[in-house]
Amino acid sequence: MRKITATFRIVTPMFIAGADQQCAELRAPSFKGALRWWYRALYWDSFLQEQQNELGQEKTKSAREKMALQCLSQEESEIFGDAGEAGQSKVLIRVKNRSIETISGDRLLARDVSRKYLGFGLFAMRDIKGRLAVRMNHFDVEFLVKKSVSAKQVERLEQSIKVIGLLGGLGARSRNGFGSIALERLDEKDLSGSRDDYKNKIQNLLSRVRNDSPPFTALSQSTRFILGPNAGSSDDAHSTLGRLYKNFRAAYPHDDRKRSFGLPLYGDDTRRASPLLFHIHPVRDAFVPIVAYFPASRFLPNNLSCDTSLIDAFIQKIVDDEGWMEISHA
Repeated sequence: MRKITATFRIVTPMFIAGADQQCAELRAPSFKGALRWWYRALYWDSFLQEQQNELGQEKTKSAREKMALQCLSQEESEIFGDAGEAGQSKVLIRVKNRSIETISGDRLLARDVSRKYLGFGLFAMRDIKGRLAVRMNHFDVEFLVKKSVSAKQVERLEQSIKVIGLLGGLGARSRNGFGSIALERLDEKDLSGSRDDYKNKIQNLLSRVRNDSPPFTALSQSTRFILGPNAGSSDDAHSTLGRLYKNFRAAYPHDDRKRSFGLPLYGDDTRRASPLLFHIHPVRDAFVPIVAYFPASRFLPNNLSCDTSLIDAFIQKIVDDEGWMEISHA
């Protein structure tokens, strides 16, 4: 077996648990689930390009997308395992050095209105019990890769590990910036860097994609990354995001266009995760907030349409805000 070791930094408090939601616990299945999500988001474009090269214009766009989804799902199952024919994962994942210190959500968020807005449901309210969060720390993830995994699959696995450490998070409200993680070392290579280093890595992600309308949340030419101003602490960077988000949404009470930020909304049974991802990243002695917007052609089930004008307006507002900048294609 080949061994890959990654060292991650917990940048913002992580609300993560196992079966007991009142007990904070960082486990390998949680990390594996998030890594699979980023693998799909990162490599949808590659699989679609392969199908376009093989099928050309002989098949419709829908047919090429269907084949790409099947091939992507098959390879994901081959690498990470499933309950069907693929069986056990070919990559064994272990979380190490996970001695953690916890803090209650009530204590953490009580005086920070902006972050409380981002962490709705994580602190005590009415009959809801407050959750425990993992404080900022480091942990290692060890990947044991079986020999049957191809060199190309290993390369894709390593790239997915890098991307989850650029933009990802673990636990509840990770899309709202809680549980942000940063990859600091991959095997013996130091991957920490400056603000410019971070910006260049995001630009490189954008430069590799060709499609502009994925059917689900995935990297595409339509994906937008907006980088915020440096802050002295991760709390300050996170609060900056929360304040912008809270103030914008408060200006549009009971507006059905807010569906584009994710569902359910106003008691709607339909569920759809937000296409916005908030992340806090360390850059030398500072921290930067970043907003990632992943538009998808099939936002709602059964191809129901969704008015995205409000989310587009939010993106434009933060682009225009002082200290924020959009990362363009390289």
